[in-house]
Amino acid sequence: MLTVKELAELFGISRQAMRKHADNLEPTYLAKNSQGYKTVLWSGVLHLADKLGRAELLEAFELPDAASSDSIETKLFAQLQQKDAQIEQLQSLLAQQQKLLDQQQQLTLQANKQILLLTSQEHFS
Repeated sequence: MLTVKELAELFGISRQAMRKHADNLEPTYLAKNSQGYKTVLWSGVLHLADKLGRAELLEAFELPDAASSDSIETKLFAQLQQKDAQIEQLQSLLAQQQKLLDQQQQLTLQANKQILLLTSQEHFS
């Protein structure tokens, strides 16, 4: 993702001109970064380069090759497996906590019944 300022520098045009080009892009090419600035996704940068006839400028940027893409996929898959294990562990803990809560409610109910029984016996004595 590139900001309007970065795109203006890349294409060698003013920020105002690049802002107009970015505003004319379809929303699917746009995003906002963590600071809230409008950014153009890589697909939008390619579209702009084609539209402005400046595709040669993009040769400086390297697209990820298949090997690094596979490496990223492997890492993401490992992260997903780790998250799945964490979710499974949390579900188990939640089930155990629910069981303990049910037991506590049963014991409280039994204690309340005994209290009622004892107080009613005291009234009759």
